Amino acid sequence: AQPHPGGGCLSVKTKEAQPCASRLSLGIFCVPTEHVMYTFSLSLLGHDWEVTKRFSDFVLLDRRLRDLYGEGKLNLILGGARLPAKAFLDKSSASLISKRRERLETYVRELGTHRSVIRSDPFRTFLQLPDDLYSSPQMGGEDDESAAGSLDAEAPAVDT
Repeated sequence: AQPHPGGGCLSVKTKEAQPCASRLSLGIFCVPTEHVMYTFSLSLLGHDWEVTKRFSDFVLLDRRLRDLYGEGKLNLILGGARLPAKAFLDKSSASLISKRRERLETYVRELGTHRSVIRSDPFRTFLQLPDDLYSSPQMGGEDDESAAGSLDAEAPAVDT
């Protein structure tokens, strides 16, 4: 993998996808629901950490990035990577979980190839970046406004 112009590159690897059950409270009724938790191992600038997210967290990230960059720019950043469609039935199917896991990993990896995205608040918050990365010279230097105004000229490859 090639490093970002400012140094380092984001490595993304899915560790596991685990079906979970929860309950949704609707007034006096409590309805059981299913969701899947996706755990990703991440590495950037010598820091390794894990994050666990629901699919709805990815949808929220996508919406925030589209608000920040606009539809066209985010599609350009993502190339062919897109979030998988929302599943309404059989969310715990092994096949669905496996395909979704791969597409979510690709989605995060593509976002991580652009320094301006890595520096954006929505992506930093989503990734739960370790505190020392926020103050790293390789991570600073642009705010969201200037990051949204320009895309990196090159999109380096990212480790898998």
